[in-house]
Amino acid sequence: MIATLSRGKRIRVVGIALLLACMDGKVWASPPAPSEEKSYQIRVQASPFKQDEIRKYGLRIIQPYSFDLQTLQGNMDQLAYQTKGFGWSDPKKVFHPKLVTQLAPRIVEEFRRVNNVNKVEFAVLTSTGKTYLGGDVFLAQDGLHWRILSMKYTPRPVGDFSISGETWRLVPHGGQQYKSIERFKNLVQEITNWVVDGQVRPERNRVLPAHTVPETPLPATEGGQRPSIKERLKQLEELKSDGLISESEYEKKRQEILSEL
Repeated sequence: MIATLSRGKRIRVVGIALLLACMDGKVWASPPAPSEEKSYQIRVQASPFKQDEIRKYGLRIIQPYSFDLQTLQGNMDQLAYQTKGFGWSDPKKVFHPKLVTQLAPRIVEEFRRVNNVNKVEFAVLTSTGKTYLGGDVFLAQDGLHWRILSMKYTPRPVGDFSISGETWRLVPHGGQQYKSIERFKNLVQEITNWVVDGQVRPERNRVLPAHTVPETPLPATEGGQRPSIKERLKQLEELKSDGLISESEYEKKRQEILSEL
């Protein structure tokens, strides 16, 4: 029948056939999500921050930490993102419920081991080794930080300010907000694949004893020099005033720092 149609009509018929095939799920624009596959891998591990990253973003890491599993699961369930087409899509969940169930316990376990110069890195890999979803999470004085570095096979490094604009972004809500950075003088820009949940702040009784007082209260300066005694005492004072260390812990560490004079 198609052979008897004009060239223009044949093109229209073929186009309609392809559209129907796509609607039927026979033509895929991208691989299916791991939650829809029969097998996929989950990786969770401690990973060091990049050199000078803690200083650059002004982070005060409070780790290791004993998270309540339900708290972390609820926090993961609230994370949302949008994709860009002609406009921004409706918000969608970052973590499929099945992934929350599988990832959360492993992240909680890693938080108990990670120290104050590391982050908890996670990745969801397809059976062919492609990263469907990836990023890292860490706890700081101002809240729980989530950085999504790959979404639906599309990577975005931290601080990706491309001219063409991002193809996806996180959607802060509730107690969440974008992490921001002053890129140039008087120019503060939001990092749209990094959100901070200010409602999940460190509780003293959940900060694990091993690193209650960080061994390195401040990261090295740009020149690679160790922070001055004055700087270290200042942060120690902040830890005490925030209620993250006891008076005896404060005095013990203070004496250690002063002994270097």
